[in-house]
Amino acid sequence: MMTFDGTLKEIFIEGLLKSKEWYQSENSSYLISIFDQVGFKDEEGDKISYFVLPVSLTPKIKYPVQGKGEKLKEVKKVVLSEIQDIYDGLSEKYLSSLSVNQLYFLFEKFGGNIPIDDSGKVSIFEYYKIKAARTVIEWNREHEGHMSNLLINIDISGIQRFIYNIASEGALKNLRSRSFYIELLSKHITKRVLDAFHLHQANILMDGGGSIYILSACPENYEKLLTDISDTLNSWLLREFNGRLYVAFSAVACSDEELEKELMSVVKELAKKAFEAKQRKFYSLIEKGTFIFEKKEDPEYYQCVVCGKDDTHCEYVNMPERDGGYQCSLCNRLIKLGNEIPDARFIYIGDKDSEDSLWIEDVYYVLSKDNPANDCIWIFYEGREDFIKDIGATAFPLFAKTYLRLNRSLPKKVQKELNNRREYLEQALQSATDEERQFIEKEIEPLKPDNVADLDYLSLCSEGSQLVAALRMDADNLGKILQNGFYGEVTLEGLSSFSRNINNFFRLYINTICQQSIGRDKDHLYELEYENGRNVHIVYSGGDDLFILGAWSDTAKLVMDINEAFHHYTCNNIDIGLSGGLTVHHSKFPVNKMADTALSALYFAKDNRQSCWMCRKEWIDCPLYDTGKCLRKDSLSIFFTEYMVAKKQSIDKRLAHPKYAQETPRMKLALKWKRYDPSGKRLINEIDEYITKPLLSFKAGRKIMPKSFYHTALSLLEIWYIDEKLYLPKIVWLMEKFRDKLKKLKIKPYGDNLYDLYDMNLHLYDTQRFSTLYIPLSWNILAMKGGAEEDEE
Repeated sequence: MMTFDGTLKEIFIEGLLKSKEWYQSENSSYLISIFDQVGFKDEEGDKISYFVLPVSLTPKIKYPVQGKGEKLKEVKKVVLSEIQDIYDGLSEKYLSSLSVNQLYFLFEKFGGNIPIDDSGKVSIFEYYKIKAARTVIEWNREHEGHMSNLLINIDISGIQRFIYNIASEGALKNLRSRSFYIELLSKHITKRVLDAFHLHQANILMDGGGSIYILSACPENYEKLLTDISDTLNSWLLREFNGRLYVAFSAVACSDEELEKELMSVVKELAKKAFEAKQRKFYSLIEKGTFIFEKKEDPEYYQCVVCGKDDTHCEYVNMPERDGGYQCSLCNRLIKLGNEIPDARFIYIGDKDSEDSLWIEDVYYVLSKDNPANDCIWIFYEGREDFIKDIGATAFPLFAKTYLRLNRSLPKKVQKELNNRREYLEQALQSATDEERQFIEKEIEPLKPDNVADLDYLSLCSEGSQLVAALRMDADNLGKILQNGFYGEVTLEGLSSFSRNINNFFRLYINTICQQSIGRDKDHLYELEYENGRNVHIVYSGGDDLFILGAWSDTAKLVMDINEAFHHYTCNNIDIGLSGGLTVHHSKFPVNKMADTALSALYFAKDNRQSCWMCRKEWIDCPLYDTGKCLRKDSLSIFFTEYMVAKKQSIDKRLAHPKYAQETPRMKLALKWKRYDPSGKRLINEIDEYITKPLLSFKAGRKIMPKSFYHTALSLLEIWYIDEKLYLPKIVWLMEKFRDKLKKLKIKPYGDNLYDLYDMNLHLYDTQRFSTLYIPLSWNILAMKGGAEEDEE
């Protein structure tokens, strides 16, 4: 126990009592969302602020509301009842019985969404968190002789290469395990720095996406402390992962006055140092002569069939079912733990290696379903009421659980097929030879009800075509916002709040979005097909990005819900965007290739920029201004293929427009959620206008129009893309055959009959609409192809 724990306990209790006081009072001040306090557009003087609902922390997402309505008061009463009924009214006696870690969690739970004062800009939690961090710094100055302050950055590079550099067999389990391993590595590194500098979790200012900022006191030997950690850690990473992973450490010393008045300058200086450190990988080891450029030993005869490692010092596991192939010890362990990680609840440090442990440097982290006798250091966060009891004196919550689809949760029609296959294999097992048994048992294991569903069975859950989709998403320009986007004075509390709220979306709320409806109407085009959640897996979600695999139709609907939820959560702030790339594949296509293709789609979306529309007076000084273009992305590239890219490049080259022309490209592979229309001086949701609306009319006409109609429309569109010749008479002729039936149907949201909607989408010449019409047509064709029928429930 750190000797400053007693003081921290007093601070957290004081903050919790102040939180209780706020909930009990008639105070009408509420917390303004941090996302309403940032941006690059000129701030509107008469703007109505977005206020955070004063809810307690749970896995369920709650959106800010504009203006001070009755809903804020209603939620306040509900939370007060929760405090009184479950947490003994936050009495001093109850709070005194809790450990520092329990108090810290409880404080974040109840103090994160309420204001410290009437200005409403800082939460009670952030105020006292920074107060606690400063208290730890003062303690280190007094007892350890540390000077001033130190802002530390830890940056893990090579995360994508590490996660996705794998072979195809067992890839799904391996991907999930490797993404969890990165989370564990991040926590391990952070713990080493906190221990070396005598700090508490409250000193972590920002944490996400492999980049961590820590506020510390400044010991005279801080460079040596960081270098020692860096050298030992990176030596181990170099040996274990052949240089794929590297951790850069940077730090900037600063005074109290600089933290108070020139914080942004300190952050920018640290960002510059971090960038330079990342460009000098393993420099310290090279300088000391401990970096091995050429190994003395020949490569090992064995080679890992998963990651390709062939080091002589590594242990290899023979895989008879792989015709004599081998796995390195880490890949073998990660694959074995693929089904264990979703059920794990506790992580503690073991004294030796075991089947349920993962090692980093010389530390063995044991995953356990039960609360161990050993002191637990992390516990996976769960939304249950008694979760605080499991935290105990030593553990901290770990927001690392990701949504996974289990076999027992699949639609009944798919479960039936899966069970039939398992029963057939179990019967075959009875008469199998010893040599055959290992192969059959290996195939039976993934089919058990509590195991994570394989992509083959997720594809069977798709509407129409039995395919899977890969989705990569990433928030836009968050670094620019943190450095230049605060409307008011930049504070430690503001930076901490921004990071915490972004993390909550990608590490906590994203699971609920996969599991539950976001509140759409039951008959909405993108509403959940199954009440018990979507048929998808979250492979990775952290910081500000994510990777999802699943049934193509569920994943395509999910990307719409994620973006809808993210925009509501971030107060519809045009400067906080979320871009995505979605690709469709056969379930046997290598998973690492799916990830690569989806990443290409994401990059294409992030390159979808429009000309600057001068949304602020000093537009030339805008951080988002780049040689005439606006760096706002907020785009989606859906049903992306390399073939489409090649076709678009060929068309664009042939129809090259003048440099500053505003003409619509013949074919667009990415659409914006918010695009500024200079002619109408308004924002247009291109996704809604050019995907959702036409798709809704196409879906309504599926029982009337044959599949061949949509195939014909798509083939005619192909001719227009290449030759700019559109055979409108053929479209009209095809539509006339079904005119009377289409006229009788009306679409509720628009009030138009189906014939007029088809005429608008397929006949009325509109280059903007035609440039993206292949997307709703392709979606509709995929949904109409033979495959899984609609579930009986």
